[in-house]
Amino acid sequence: MRLHTRTWGEGERTALLVHGFASDSATWERTAGALAGLGYRVVAPDLRGHGESPRGYYSPRALAGDLAETLPAGADLALGHSLGAAVLGLAAADLRPARLVYAEPYWGVRAVAELPDPRSAALLMGVSAEEIAARHPGWSRGEVEAEARARARWDRRTMVDLHAFDMPALPEEAEVPGLILLAERQGMIPDIDEEAARARGFEVRTVAGAGHTLHLDAPAGFAAVLRSWLLGTEGAGAAPAASGAQGVQGTPENGK
Repeated sequence: MRLHTRTWGEGERTALLVHGFASDSATWERTAGALAGLGYRVVAPDLRGHGESPRGYYSPRALAGDLAETLPAGADLALGHSLGAAVLGLAAADLRPARLVYAEPYWGVRAVAELPDPRSAALLMGVSAEEIAARHPGWSRGEVEAEARARARWDRRTMVDLHAFDMPALPEEAEVPGLILLAERQGMIPDIDEEAARARGFEVRTVAGAGHTLHLDAPAGFAAVLRSWLLGTEGAGAAPAASGAQGVQGTPENGK
């Protein structure tokens, strides 16, 4: 399935950003703008069932296949958050990015026999701007409103269908330079075995003060940790600026 995408910048290097559950590509406005300002062309899709992408059958493999069909292969950087990190890992062999970042990856969640009621998603996530602002007092008003728009368009059936499948586990090996970013305020994802991750070649770092939505909860810390890792990775090139960097506005597209 071809996905709706948003792009920032026209640089020669490419970065791919994959959002998490119930969000959409607009969540990356700050991060993508900073990357675009440093010479990247940033491409961020709306996952199937999210944003302006089509609806359909929801499984981890289906979502990963959409990424492989829609996004350019051979990007300099691919970063996924939560559900987006999990399906990005499944698509990595096809996308072949030079570097991979998994932010709060939704790994190791087992299928359940009794699927949840999709109405419970509204209680769990909050859908109105007022509910989102109350849960995330540190977010800007623009970020709150963008998230509210995303949740209003999100197909809650994804919550039902994805619970019928085991989610991917920690990859067996980091085949390219790989970073796992974790929140200081844990609890939204299963615990990551950091020792096992390091043994498999991943670097693991924690974003101080952040909850699950790292790039919005602690944008300065998120950018600083990411920047430090990129600069320390061979061939990393330019890294995202620290907090508050201004880039170009995202441009919606269909497909690549």
